[in-house]
Amino acid sequence: ALLVQKLKNETKIIESFIDEDFEIALEKKELAFSIGDFNRRILIDYNEYGNEFTELFPEPTKCYTMGDYHVENGIIYVQTIGRNLDDENDPVVDYQYQWQLKLNKVLQTTLERLLEIGRGKKNMNI
Repeated sequence: ALLVQKLKNETKIIESFIDEDFEIALEKKELAFSIGDFNRRILIDYNEYGNEFTELFPEPTKCYTMGDYHVENGIIYVQTIGRNLDDENDPVVDYQYQWQLKLNKVLQTTLERLLEIGRGKKNMNI
């Protein structure tokens, strides 16, 4: 909880929503945030059951257990573990996702800090 409060203070996040393209949701035992535009939307969710990466758009939705992830030069890289949790027939295993983000400096710093909060945690207890 202290890390989340520190993040909110340092990045001046007052509301749950930063703007239409970057949303942060804080709940009792869960931290989730999504990033999107007209072509793509992803959700990163740290919760008591594990850390998940979901590609919400374009459809169909795909949900994976998160592996390694980072942001470098404005590109988010996510390595997932295993198969699509929403479709056992999806043949893709250990999906590698990357996206050149177009976030301003404050939002990119916020994203990097949110990723740091969840780094190395199998179960996020906020």
